[in-house]
Amino acid sequence: MWEKIEQKHGYPVLPLLRRELLNVLYEQLPNNDTVVRFEAEVANCEVYDNGVRVHLKDGTVEEGSIVVGADGTHSRVRQVMEDLQMKENRRASKTVMAANYQSIYAVGPNRLGIPDGVFYEMRGSGIAANLVTTPTEMILILYRRLPTAALTHTYYTIEQMNEFAASFFDTTVAPGVKFGDIWGDFDKASARLVNQEEGFAKLWHHGRIALLGDSATRTTSITGLGLNLGLHSAALLANELQKCLVSDKTPDTSVLSQLFERWFVYIQCPHQRSRSKECKQVFDYGYTRVRTVTWRNWGYWAFDRFISRLISLDRLLKASICPMISDGQILSYVPFEGKETAIPWRRAPDITL
Repeated sequence: MWEKIEQKHGYPVLPLLRRELLNVLYEQLPNNDTVVRFEAEVANCEVYDNGVRVHLKDGTVEEGSIVVGADGTHSRVRQVMEDLQMKENRRASKTVMAANYQSIYAVGPNRLGIPDGVFYEMRGSGIAANLVTTPTEMILILYRRLPTAALTHTYYTIEQMNEFAASFFDTTVAPGVKFGDIWGDFDKASARLVNQEEGFAKLWHHGRIALLGDSATRTTSITGLGLNLGLHSAALLANELQKCLVSDKTPDTSVLSQLFERWFVYIQCPHQRSRSKECKQVFDYGYTRVRTVTWRNWGYWAFDRFISRLISLDRLLKASICPMISDGQILSYVPFEGKETAIPWRRAPDITL
């Protein structure tokens, strides 16, 4: 499939862990040691007509023009923003990020020499497993459906993680390889048992505050598209801000609110701009996908076991994957020369080299 995607779109697929991308971005950021603060937690945000003040838990205060909350599933910025919105609108409600699945994330050496460049996936009743390998490394995600939805942040012990892992020991995760054969190779210090929350915030902005990434929309990792959701919505927001700042270096709150609303409508209601795919569609796809591969009910089971086998790879690419790729966001103010492709990209920079 990866080769066909490259043939159609001109660029190879790049499987990339979030931590790897964060490291690349950090290393390329000028003055990164002064503009990035580690282990900083938001306590509160104050919004004024001409700026914002962000109070951190260590007692320090940061001032700026806007707040972009990209602080994860249990976002403190989202909580503050929704509190501000509820003061103005009593009918407003809090976003619920509910977990219906829990997972183990683990990385370890590819001791058995499992063929690399292959995405291995196991499906079952209430469970699933993903394994990706390189010549030297294995990346594993196990999934198990929770008996009831978890609505609060849950921390698991190493003992609970090992108990979870033991229940998968007889599960085949690659040809001729059972999970019990390789669990001992994974780094337990970095491995984690976590809940996989899902949710789509009703409101992504208020005043001078906006949300990005898992703070706004959270899907399980079964499709590997959670990071893509954040990147695409961030690129679209950056484009809107850049266009605004060309003519207005210090936009007031009213202008920013209108800008955020245009951005939000574009994401939430793509049909209003003749878009075929955007964040909500990708979220819905991930929501359905995890229930399909874990056979949530007999309908999902029948589709996964029988109907999906009748759908050719070319049809799958044409119907869902290729439109999602070709419709991807770009930074419109950054010039570059794109490749000639079988499926044309729908966007090009506003300026040329």
